Amino acid sequence: MKCTSAAAMLAISALALGATACSSGNDRSAGRYCTAVGDHLGELNSPALATQADIDAMLATWRNVARTAPLQIEPEWNAVVANIQTANTVDPADKKSVQKAADTARATEQAANRIISYTFSVCGATIGPTKPTKTTVATVSPSSP
Repeated sequence: MKCTSAAAMLAISALALGATACSSGNDRSAGRYCTAVGDHLGELNSPALATQADIDAMLATWRNVARTAPLQIEPEWNAVVANIQTANTVDPADKKSVQKAADTARATEQAANRIISYTFSVCGATIGPTKPTKTTVATVSPSSP
């Protein structure tokens, strides 16, 4: 009985120490995320985009907020940041470059909507011009011969 209790206490102590060590530098709590969103809400919604320096600053803001995203929406933030990075590399004279940006934007639309919905429901903050709406894909019935 003593060995079982000692082993259990050791396991609990190791878990507590591990949890403390893991969370000390990378707090992915909803509270920290909501604080980061609130601190940068103006920049997230209406960034200044007149110069390349403005674009770099906007991208840095999105990256910083993404680093605080709870694990539930981390993949979505990573996708949206990748989308912004792709848009930042567009050469308007290169049709393939423009197409890549358009394809990336379409591919990350659901991720962006999930971020908007999550942030609104958890933080009460709206990222974007409107409150979140559910989008659905239109179905087209085959035409009759």
